[in-house]
Amino acid sequence: TCRHLGLAEGTVHCKNEDPEECGAELATKLQREQGLIKIGLIGYNPAIADHLVRVFGTENVRVTDMNPDNIGTEKFGIPIWDATTQTEEIIRWADYLLITGTTVVNGSFETIRGWLESYHKPYSFFGVTISGIAALLGLPRMCPLGR
Repeated sequence: TCRHLGLAEGTVHCKNEDPEECGAELATKLQREQGLIKIGLIGYNPAIADHLVRVFGTENVRVTDMNPDNIGTEKFGIPIWDATTQTEEIIRWADYLLITGTTVVNGSFETIRGWLESYHKPYSFFGVTISGIAALLGLPRMCPLGR
């Protein structure tokens, strides 16, 4: 694997309180590096969404997800949009995108990557699922507490 070859780090899921710490770190890092911007979160992650809203405000965060149990609900004061029909809209709207690595297994990776290139949007993937692919393709990735 990429980890054993020394090509990828943070390939093991965080646990216990790590997701909350990760969400806080990601939001703080983005605010420090980018300022007060509009963030699109592609792939609902509760800890990340919560901390993005705390740092950037509900008016500056939008989220898409593929889980039908989440779509149309409100979390942390923001609606969860349908990723199958509204991801391009969020990409156009956002100044910066945080994208779940799960896109590489759910079939949406290439489409999302195409939109990012078309709209010239800065982005970073998050999570361990994309760790190897991100390392091999040179894709930006944030996973502060992955092991």
